[in-house]
Amino acid sequence: MKQLSKLFQVSSKKNLTCISSEVLSKSIVGPKVLYFGEIHHNTDVLNCQLELLHSLCENKSKATKIAVVMEMFNLNHQELLNRYMQSGCDSKDDNSKSDKEPMSLESFQKEYDIIGPKEGFKIAGHYGAILQMCRKNGIDVLAGFPPRETASQLVSLIKSKDESFTTQVHKLLKATPLCLDLEQSSIYESLIFGKDWNYCRYFYYLLTQEYLAEQASEATMQMAMDKFKTIFPAQCFKDTIMAKTIVANYHKYDHIVVIAGKGHLDLGFGVPIRVQRLITEQDISTHKHTASKDDIKSSSTQDIPTLIFTTATAQEWENHPFKTQTLADFVVLI
Repeated sequence: MKQLSKLFQVSSKKNLTCISSEVLSKSIVGPKVLYFGEIHHNTDVLNCQLELLHSLCENKSKATKIAVVMEMFNLNHQELLNRYMQSGCDSKDDNSKSDKEPMSLESFQKEYDIIGPKEGFKIAGHYGAILQMCRKNGIDVLAGFPPRETASQLVSLIKSKDESFTTQVHKLLKATPLCLDLEQSSIYESLIFGKDWNYCRYFYYLLTQEYLAEQASEATMQMAMDKFKTIFPAQCFKDTIMAKTIVANYHKYDHIVVIAGKGHLDLGFGVPIRVQRLITEQDISTHKHTASKDDIKSSSTQDIPTLIFTTATAQEWENHPFKTQTLADFVVLI
């Protein structure tokens, strides 16, 4: 039984327990969505992510479908990801190997940088290990984030906000590669621009290391909102696009592993709460013509089975002001 020296389970009393690979395997059987919040380009985190994927692969049957949704790839990278995953795989038409040579990670990195020159993630030498494991085990990899230039366009719109703001935002949301359904524009707008004090408090803490009390004064709340009035909506925009990707593929897979910076996933804020909201809206839309109001209300309160992994230094975890809440189910100590 292999001990996982860097991965700890968080108890109900917020104590940490070092776990084995067997405990990890048992823990991940039930949850549909596994959120892994990371510090980027950290080797200890990568090893834990690979251990998680290995455990999923060991537990899965031939019929089990798994997808990994990653921040490191914007929506324009999906075609490249598909080509990488299919290169060198067994042919579906016969039992022979494909005569295509597997795409190398170096070749992937070159195309990746051309498609998304501002993304800045190391695929060859780091995240490529996840791609290799997924290709070997038939796991799909899905691009999770909007392109950085699209997020920058949103920030520019916020900075120069005028009477055409809503029209311009709608134009951005419906354009390629986002292609959002603007019949749901009010939902997307609320997920991106809605006042989310608890998430804003946590975002404020991550960027300033200052803790704002939950019952802070209205003036303090406004100060925090104003300090990041362009950056925070951009954060929520990325969360919303990733949530949309997860929800669009929710019924296609038995497990979805989500890998992103921990600020997008901790405490169930960011992406997880937006996935829940979009699933709820989808359920209401599906049932509204066939179910009673009570049935709709009931369906909207069903929680998605999830696990959240986060990353922290030992000192950060020890002094974390949000630790009294359910920051995560597991933590990688680096």
